Amino acid sequence: MRGNGRSKKFRLLELAPLLSINTSTFSNPVHGTRISSKGSKSTLVLLTGGFHSSPYIITSLINLYSKCRSPFTALSVFRGAQYPNLVTWNSIIAGTVSNGLALEAFHLYSEMRSEGGLVPDEFTLPCAINACGDLKVTDEIDKIHGLAFKVGISGDVFVSSAMVNFYVKFGSVKVAEKLFDEMPERDVVLWNSMANGFAQVGKFEDSLRFYNRMESEGILPDSYTVTGIISVSTATGDMVTGRRIHELVKKFGYDSDVSVCNSLIDMYGKFGEVEEAVAIFETMPKKDLYSWNSTISMYQREGDHDRTMKLFDEMQKTNCPPDIVTICTILPVCTQLSALMRGRELHGYIIRRELNNEPYPFVENVLMDMYAKSGSLHNARSVFDTMQTQDTASWNILIGGYSCHGKVTEALEIFSTMCSMGIHPNDVTFVAVLSACSHTGLVDRGRRILDHMETDYNVTPTLEHYSCVVDMLGRAGRLSEAHSLLTNMPVESNPVVWRSYIAACQVHGDTHLAVEAANRLLEIEPEYGGSYVMLSNLYGSAGRYQNVSEIRLCMKIQNVRKIPGCSWMELKTGMHTFISRDISHPESDQIYSMLEVLIGRLRELGYVPDPNQKE
Repeated sequence: MRGNGRSKKFRLLELAPLLSINTSTFSNPVHGTRISSKGSKSTLVLLTGGFHSSPYIITSLINLYSKCRSPFTALSVFRGAQYPNLVTWNSIIAGTVSNGLALEAFHLYSEMRSEGGLVPDEFTLPCAINACGDLKVTDEIDKIHGLAFKVGISGDVFVSSAMVNFYVKFGSVKVAEKLFDEMPERDVVLWNSMANGFAQVGKFEDSLRFYNRMESEGILPDSYTVTGIISVSTATGDMVTGRRIHELVKKFGYDSDVSVCNSLIDMYGKFGEVEEAVAIFETMPKKDLYSWNSTISMYQREGDHDRTMKLFDEMQKTNCPPDIVTICTILPVCTQLSALMRGRELHGYIIRRELNNEPYPFVENVLMDMYAKSGSLHNARSVFDTMQTQDTASWNILIGGYSCHGKVTEALEIFSTMCSMGIHPNDVTFVAVLSACSHTGLVDRGRRILDHMETDYNVTPTLEHYSCVVDMLGRAGRLSEAHSLLTNMPVESNPVVWRSYIAACQVHGDTHLAVEAANRLLEIEPEYGGSYVMLSNLYGSAGRYQNVSEIRLCMKIQNVRKIPGCSWMELKTGMHTFISRDISHPESDQIYSMLEVLIGRLRELGYVPDPNQKE
């Protein structure tokens, strides 16, 4: 019987090709990785063929299943081993850690120590340390550290690196630095860990100190090094270091690395160096989602709505579809532009792509804000009513939306409902409520709310709240009360509240008070052209043309210019931008002709322009 006489060694050699199966043998569907039938049959043959007593076979299978994200199958194989050795234990502990089963890994480590009677080596302890890190088990780390000293592997680079990373992760950077300095060998990864660890706990100077140490000791930086330094430079506002690192990026050829370029875009964008950020973005050989989002966010922060929307449109033509971060950046721009049609398209995109899977109502709040500020209160209310969770911001947006569009009764009813449901109002809530009172002349109620904010709701009134009440009193013609509150409130006033008061004085025909307030406004913001124009108009209304000439001369001497007005209009063909007196639009002749027609219609309807009102 020829076959029965084959030795176990011969059968092992015969089955060796089965152990060379790599990840191409396995399929990887969306919800996990699955071992192919060939791999499963190989395991069955090996285990039923008597090879469960071979540590080599068992270890190979554990490694195979662990790398293919089948840790529970690897555990089953391990439990079938008769005599697992240290290498086998290391394989299963490492496999469970790498697959996110930190608790199982720690239990295996404890089992190996208590039941296996094996002494851990320089491969075991790093895995155990990583498991402790994932589990946030800080009290076990001292025991492991002591064991490393006991078995003589505390100076091993793998063990020391794992210890350093653990202490960095939990903010014990000084302990980590002590271990780091005692290490005989330190690679660039460990240097990066230390520098980034200091940055994570806000010790940016120490982080830069490590980068400088690294440079002085001749350690060549990698892409992670430079992204770390760039992030620190951004956080500290250190443009000089940031530019120096940019030159280093060019020197070492990292300017084609996507992560490095993204960090540079973020840095220059936050420093307000828009064109430098754009130059990096446009020359990137490959852009990822973060590249697009960073550049779009930069334009949005700078208030450049036109370029924000254009870049967003360009992004949609690429193979990098927008994510929820992109959408939440664009929606406020739609709000600013009153681009309701575009906002609705984005709402549909969120629903189709099922992007709103967060447990917090941030996305719905952004949508509500867009609808409310665009005047679509029905849609705003619809989003609010279908939300799983409504936070204080959700209520604030709804109250503010109704208040802003004259639905004051509804706004105050929503506020009452909010309080009755135990939702605690904050400072933003009271801005919306006081604005609602202001727009309906509920002066006494508004004053009572201001007086009871701190005692009843533990909310200290801020400048915004006082501004609302000044506006409220001004609208009601109670100019003396408004002036008294404006000059005696416990917070410092700003130009906005003074302009509101001046407008009220104009409406109620008190030019004397208006001029007095306008002069105060010029003291606060002498560089703002709009204040000069406002005072000039006031003098013109009072027939004080000599003063008008003086104001214009003052503007000329101080080189103060009024920023021209700007507006946007959304049509089916896209967004159109209009600037006062601008003639750059290709259809400017037709636009101004239509403007003349509209002015004529206004005059027919009885509108009489004020000749003293200038731009």
